[in-house]
Amino acid sequence: MPRRKEEILNPLDLETDVAVGVALPLANPIGGGFALNYTTMDQAKTNLVSLLKTNQGERFMQPTFGADIHSVLFEQNTDELVDKLRNKVEEAIEYWLPYVSIRHFDISRYEHTIQMDMSFIINENEWDEGQITLKYAIPESSV
Repeated sequence: MPRRKEEILNPLDLETDVAVGVALPLANPIGGGFALNYTTMDQAKTNLVSLLKTNQGERFMQPTFGADIHSVLFEQNTDELVDKLRNKVEEAIEYWLPYVSIRHFDISRYEHTIQMDMSFIINENEWDEGQITLKYAIPESSV
């Protein structure tokens, strides 16, 4: 896949009252609009989760956006499945979120669940490490 043109904005988290993006899920428990992220790391987590939970073709006007993880979840729960998942995640992050570098990536297989644990940094800020965990249910017939 060809590399996208990257725009570098270098946001700084110096102003605690200035939001850098919208948080997910799109809800605000106190009402009156959406919840916001006020740090670059929180927004990077939101962007990463959004990318990994999106299938290609789901996002309007950007049909290649997403990691397309669900496309392989119906395959047999084998070591090859883990390799396919890892490749899909790495390719999607490299293309859509080039400002994120994966530090640790682990896929655990359980009877009916696959869990991905990931730690990452925002490039040029290796002191602040973010972590996410995603779980995907596997149909019983695939186990």
